[in-house]
Amino acid sequence: MLSWVTMSVVGGRLMLKVGYRGITIFGFIVLTTGFIFLAMFGRETPQIWLYVDLIMIGSGLGLTMLTLLIAVQQAVERTKLGIATSLNQFSRSIGGALGVAIMGAVLTAGLATELTKAAQNGNSVLSFEQAAEFASNPNALIEPTAKAALPQETLELLQSAMAASIHPVFWVGAVMSFLALIVACFLPKPENPIGKDIDGERLIMAEQTNINARNQPVA
Repeated sequence: MLSWVTMSVVGGRLMLKVGYRGITIFGFIVLTTGFIFLAMFGRETPQIWLYVDLIMIGSGLGLTMLTLLIAVQQAVERTKLGIATSLNQFSRSIGGALGVAIMGAVLTAGLATELTKAAQNGNSVLSFEQAAEFASNPNALIEPTAKAALPQETLELLQSAMAASIHPVFWVGAVMSFLALIVACFLPKPENPIGKDIDGERLIMAEQTNINARNQPVA
């Protein structure tokens, strides 16, 4: 989150000088790279690299989300700025909901597959019934009380299965980010410099307001 907000401000300043196309392309390159590194993250990988990967993903989001918002606003007449901005926010919300659902389905399917393979092993400490139960409700990997109640061998097996099943989730993110990078390469160059038509400082503050959870509406 800190890298997201920071790079939103930095990218906003740079965008006033170099335009939104280059910032967007660079942001998606950083975002795709972060997802790839996260997909290759293993249980033996030093924890510091997890922070590096998350900072890269946050930086990529910060560089792209603000610039794409301004690109949409630049593409319409001033009288339609409200419609364009609300449509951008709506599309972002729909994409986030679909992304979470798809990634959750990939994780659930992968975990069920990995646990079933482990149960099929003749020397496995996990039965098919336990595999199905853990696949549908993997709280034993999260809750300290449930983890403490499991035998060490079972816990190791569950952790290995989760590690193997979570990698495809991040590969999905990497593929989608790479597709977005390809689309970003087709962004047109604005005819007018952004700084002449749009108050960049005001738009940056508006985007920070959207990111800040304290300013989000409460249902």
